[in-house]
Amino acid sequence: QIWKNMKEHSLPRQNEAMTLISSCLICLLLSAASDRVTQILVPRLRVPFAITAAQLLVSAFGGSTVLAIFDPTSFRNMISFVHRKDTFGLLFLLCVCHATGFLVTNLSLGLDNMSFHHCVKASEPVFTCVLSFLVLGKRSSMRVYWSLLPVMLGLALSAGSNVHFSLPGFTFALTSNICFSARSVLATSLFP
Repeated sequence: QIWKNMKEHSLPRQNEAMTLISSCLICLLLSAASDRVTQILVPRLRVPFAITAAQLLVSAFGGSTVLAIFDPTSFRNMISFVHRKDTFGLLFLLCVCHATGFLVTNLSLGLDNMSFHHCVKASEPVFTCVLSFLVLGKRSSMRVYWSLLPVMLGLALSAGSNVHFSLPGFTFALTSNICFSARSVLATSLFP
């Protein structure tokens, strides 16, 4: 009887874990594919704005469609939230941060190699901690700050030893970090 109860309770957790793992893998693969396509197209076509607009449209319609199919209640809640006047300003600012973050990411990928770009992007949690403190007054623990130190040291080593270093590409990647960190902080203030 005990074994049967344990099996019944662990099955939903295993399904949730498999769903989470498969979702992360799909997201990782799609992100890598998107980065590679961007890295190829931006220098050749020289239209990062069009590529960014296409990516945003695909993600908006794709994400909305997936949400509408798999979780219709959340989709309806999202639609009603978007139409509220009291949150429109913050939501608009969140969208601007999101779109600008993608644009400067695409510009960075067009100027730097992908590995260096991702090294710079790994410093995004640092910006999130700083903006969380400045905007929300939220302090992180010392453990969090200490864990960010190796990230920053790795970034410094990567930037200092990169033979194809591009200051504009580096600046665009850092700007992307600021935009996506601001998006996270705004999302936290909108959806506490």
